[in-house]
Amino acid sequence: MISYIFINFPSSLLYFLIFITGLCVGSFLNVVIDRLPNGRGLGGRSAADCCQTILGASDLVPVFSYVILRGRCSNCGKKISLYYPAVELLTAFATLFTILYFPFPESIFYLVNFYFLIVFFFTDLKYGLVSISVFLVGLILNIIYYLYFYSVDYIKLDHIISTGICAAVLAIFIVVLITVTRGRGMGSGDILMVLLFSLITGYPNSLVMIYLSFIIGGVVSLVLLVAGKKKFGQSLPFGPFLCLATVVSVVYGGKILDMYTFLLAK
Repeated sequence: MISYIFINFPSSLLYFLIFITGLCVGSFLNVVIDRLPNGRGLGGRSAADCCQTILGASDLVPVFSYVILRGRCSNCGKKISLYYPAVELLTAFATLFTILYFPFPESIFYLVNFYFLIVFFFTDLKYGLVSISVFLVGLILNIIYYLYFYSVDYIKLDHIISTGICAAVLAIFIVVLITVTRGRGMGSGDILMVLLFSLITGYPNSLVMIYLSFIIGGVVSLVLLVAGKKKFGQSLPFGPFLCLATVVSVVYGGKILDMYTFLLAK
């Protein structure tokens, strides 16, 4: 039924509807990013950060409200953070890309997990925190995914075991790093993210993920130092680097491993 709808639907209209759906999901992710790390529930109406005025329907249209209001609060006129439209647009493009790039049912698995990555990315970037509740929901959903598709013989048991062992080893590796560096640049939230992201990427792509996260982090830190945006010794949240590395590992992990083994064979 789903494939019939996709085949017989005009492609341009279908892409537009997927993109709009992604914008709406991104608006919800903004709520998750802002509320859960601050100990607030997801219920109740949204209010402006600057003046706590309850927002009306015209203030909550994803991206379009930001453009129409010229990036300013409709009540007090203060600037609205660019984080909000950025999350909405990123979620929309991620939704469109994932559905078009991955075959079903992998597309649903990765789409849901990409939403988790967006939440982790911006939560850590804005607040330097990781929401335990978001982590637990993501962990439970990934475990259910592995168990269900193992039961229908879509995923092999040896892959599940390898992925689980690698996730545990990488999490322990981060614990050792935190202990050795005395928590400079890393925290307990990074342990949770490494554990969850290893399940998302699977073995052996999880090895690519952890390697790339340090490479990306090092490059970004160097650029910020050269640009004078950061001073030597100042730490950066590691979560965003993990999130970026996870996406790259999901999409290109196999090719990166093939290139690596090719170079080793020379």
